[in-house]
Amino acid sequence: MMFTRSAAAALALLAGLATALPAPANETSPAVVEKRGNWGTATYYNAETGNQGACGSWLSNNGYTVAMNTGQFQGNCWRGIVIRNPDTNVQQWAQVVDMCPGCGWNSIDLTPSLFQALVPAGLGQGVQTVDWWWA
Repeated sequence: MMFTRSAAAALALLAGLATALPAPANETSPAVVEKRGNWGTATYYNAETGNQGACGSWLSNNGYTVAMNTGQFQGNCWRGIVIRNPDTNVQQWAQVVDMCPGCGWNSIDLTPSLFQALVPAGLGQGVQTVDWWWA
C-alpha cells in the first residue's frame, strides 16, 4: 500500500510538471531562430574583382556566395549557411567562398544577387540585419 501511494504521488508530481512546461515553439517562432542563429549585419560587395576569393575560386556577382568575417572564416571554406532576413522572414542558402576582413563578428558580405534576394529594397538599402546558421 505504501508503494502505491508513493507511485501515485510521483505520477501526480510529474503530471503537474508537464502542464507547467511551455508549449514547444513552432519554426516561425523567434525563440527558435535565436537559439540557432548568429545575429549580425549583411552588406554586399563586388565579388568580381579579377582575383580569386579566399577559398581559391573565381567569384561571380550572380552566385549565392558569402564572404565571412575573419573570426568565423577559418576552416569554413565551401561550408553552407542559411541566411534569414528577420524583417521579411525570407531565407536563402549560400556558400562561404571568401573572407571579409572589414566585417565584424557574425557579419557577412553577400554577392549583389544574394543581397537582392534577401532584401526587398535591393542594393540601395546597403545594410540589413540578418541571422544566419551553418547548414
